Amino acid sequence: MTIIENQTSESGMSTIGMTEAPHRSSTRVEVAMAIAWALAIVGLGSGCAGTAGDVAGPPAASAEGTSSSADAESPEPTAGAGQIDNADTVISVREQVDDGGDIIEILELTYDAEHPSLAATEGHNPEIDAINDDIESTVYGAIGTISGSDSWADVRAYPFTSEDYLQIVTTAIAYPTYGTEGELFSWVFDRHTNTWIRPEGVFAEAGLTPDALTEAVSAAFVPDSPAESVERVEPSGFRYVQGVDGWIPEFLIKVTVANTEAEPWDGLFSYQGADATGQPLTKLNAECLFDPAEMDTMDPPLMYARDGAEGAGGLWIELPTYAEVTQIGGGIDADGNRWAEYADDAGAVSVSIRRASAVAATDPSEIRSNVTGAVDAVDAATWRLEASPEVSEAYTYPASVFEFDTGLNEDRRGHLGLYFQTDAGGFVVDFSIPVDLWDKGHALAEDWMKYLSFIDV
Repeated sequence: MTIIENQTSESGMSTIGMTEAPHRSSTRVEVAMAIAWALAIVGLGSGCAGTAGDVAGPPAASAEGTSSSADAESPEPTAGAGQIDNADTVISVREQVDDGGDIIEILELTYDAEHPSLAATEGHNPEIDAINDDIESTVYGAIGTISGSDSWADVRAYPFTSEDYLQIVTTAIAYPTYGTEGELFSWVFDRHTNTWIRPEGVFAEAGLTPDALTEAVSAAFVPDSPAESVERVEPSGFRYVQGVDGWIPEFLIKVTVANTEAEPWDGLFSYQGADATGQPLTKLNAECLFDPAEMDTMDPPLMYARDGAEGAGGLWIELPTYAEVTQIGGGIDADGNRWAEYADDAGAVSVSIRRASAVAATDPSEIRSNVTGAVDAVDAATWRLEASPEVSEAYTYPASVFEFDTGLNEDRRGHLGLYFQTDAGGFVVDFSIPVDLWDKGHALAEDWMKYLSFIDV
């Protein structure tokens, strides 16, 4: 086993270095044998669409074929005839305040006014100028509503840079407050077409009218108690994230939740709808909306990099480096727990890795709640759970293997995976496989479970 530690490259981006973990002596071969033995004992995966074929061992060590939203490659933007070149356009900090009272982070897009592609506009990029003007009026406007010696502002920014897009998400709230997590805004810039992509157009293109959005979110909402229900949904913004077949929109919304036994409250949520392979609606952590690993490294660092959220760092689980997957989701949930979702490039399996709770469950019913709590439409009759001494010994953490099915007919999926009890909490590794691709997906899942890595992030 290895522990992977974050290091910093000369470019300032996070790189991965590997050091041996002296307190864990199991080799990869021993882990593989133990996982195979445990799966054979439990008969894991036999309840869905058939049995898996032979599973090949890991190929020669290589990180190629593994991609994520943070490192997805696309063609370099070029100026072309009459086209503005945004290769050097970046996200910068316009204002940053943390004086022990107000927290204010305001970002902007900056570009090279001397670039030849801007000669026709006398060194101006009108589209970027319009974005910066809107950021200024929107964020300063929100701050301007906060006045008085008894109030203070909390404005946090989240930057995302890729070859295709420059994206900024900002939240703003006044304290003291009750029953709300504030407002959310977003700005997305297409570097290739030199276009500001406005949220209202993306919501409309997805057919998410106000009524349709409220209906969809209400159907996906999982209440904490029977007294809760969705009262109102407001589109706030969006960002593009990597899906299986390319970029897909992640809709960022404010949901007012009614409660027959208490006052209503407003929360910030992420909605992916039909494009989601897992939970379509996710409650965001207002202190740190997204996984810090997805965001840009700014100097000086923004609040998400300085504070992080509880659970943002510490123990984590990674798939083997040879697994050909794309990360399609991830972040820090409302309880401060890290999560990530991946899909293999052939669509045979999707993988959810998450810290399900800050304190590991030990009772079988609690483990079941940890495992299935983020999954809809569980077929209770298919649920199976069994403690595995073999997996526990291989990974040096108490472990259980599980399986269950979800959905009906063509939406039927089989799930199998591992639950680990650690000092840092309970961790779930859940492989979800369509029934019509069961043999291929099961083979991948069984193989990847043998070569997981516990890391420090």
